[in-house]
Amino acid sequence: MSAINRLIAQGLATEVPRRGVIVAHLRPNQIRNSIDVRRMMETFAVPYAIKNAIYFPDLVDEMEDLANQLQKLSATAYHQVTVLENQFHTNLIKLTNNSQLLRLYEANWGVGFATYTYLISNSPIRRYHESCQEHLEYVECLRTGDEDRLRNLVERHFDFIYSMLDLLSHSSIFE
Repeated sequence: MSAINRLIAQGLATEVPRRGVIVAHLRPNQIRNSIDVRRMMETFAVPYAIKNAIYFPDLVDEMEDLANQLQKLSATAYHQVTVLENQFHTNLIKLTNNSQLLRLYEANWGVGFATYTYLISNSPIRRYHESCQEHLEYVECLRTGDEDRLRNLVERHFDFIYSMLDLLSHSSIFE
């Protein structure tokens, strides 16, 4: 039951009297707000992740493995993309060594909203190849200690998500 309550708290499900729990109708603003929060957390994480990467090389290695797996996915592997993206970006947050930030990040579901945006647009995953390449660049920055470049990558990584969400906001998908 706690999983259902968590979905309700995250706005992903709605409790309807005498009917039970149903999937919530997501609005573009809900998705944008969640992605905004995710962007803030990941941007905040950059200097700490750079500083701590040498102490957690296993996380950086896992991020590289995840980035390579993402590049090999089929054109419509939305579930797999969500799982791998979530693991990759959660590892960035784990590199901060801040358990409270990690709890907030995991509760936000920002990666899921981003993939949801791709899914409802009916866009093949292959269109996000540039985004996948950025994952490998994240790893390179963590290994070389390039904080400015990583911050720029984090910011750029969200540009595509926002542009896709803007397109969808002006379509009939959310009506």
